[in-house]
Amino acid sequence: MNKLSCLPHRFDPAPLIAQIDAHPELWDQNQERKIGPNNPHREAPDIWIRCHDIEPCRRRGTIRTWNDQAQGIWYPGHDALPATDKIIFEILHACRATRLGWVLITKVPPGGEIHAHVDDGWNVKHHDTKVYAVLQSNAQCVNWVVDQEAIMQAGECWLFNNQLLHGLWNHGDTDRISMMVTMRTI
Repeated sequence: MNKLSCLPHRFDPAPLIAQIDAHPELWDQNQERKIGPNNPHREAPDIWIRCHDIEPCRRRGTIRTWNDQAQGIWYPGHDALPATDKIIFEILHACRATRLGWVLITKVPPGGEIHAHVDDGWNVKHHDTKVYAVLQSNAQCVNWVVDQEAIMQAGECWLFNNQLLHGLWNHGDTDRISMMVTMRTI
């Protein structure tokens, strides 16, 4: 797998951006993915579209076993943002996916970053492909994987190897918003 590559698939992000703007209450309804002072995602609000069921872990008072779950569930963000379906299923088709994993929308504000990290856990072990569907970006927002950098444009889909060291810097004046889709491919 390449470290970082743009897929030929393109999409119109405007319908989903309009739905996100109409539902600001969806941001950060679930904080568990960002727990800890050194968490690489601590500066990035998110909306869970599809993820593991966090409720059993909340009832037990621990998220330690959260990544052990074998199946994702749809979160309320999916119902509030129906434009996600078209993008998700077009990506699944373009990548010849056999199974859908997590779907998260993340926002990196101006001056923010996703700190250097390597993805791990159940999602990575069972879903071999991760795609960024870029909804909004700017020319000073740089995604990187090891020694490769890319400035991603709205409407582009980027495949990247999340089992390598990666991150993002947003030195621009606007939010960078993307939808991450994980899947198992043929």
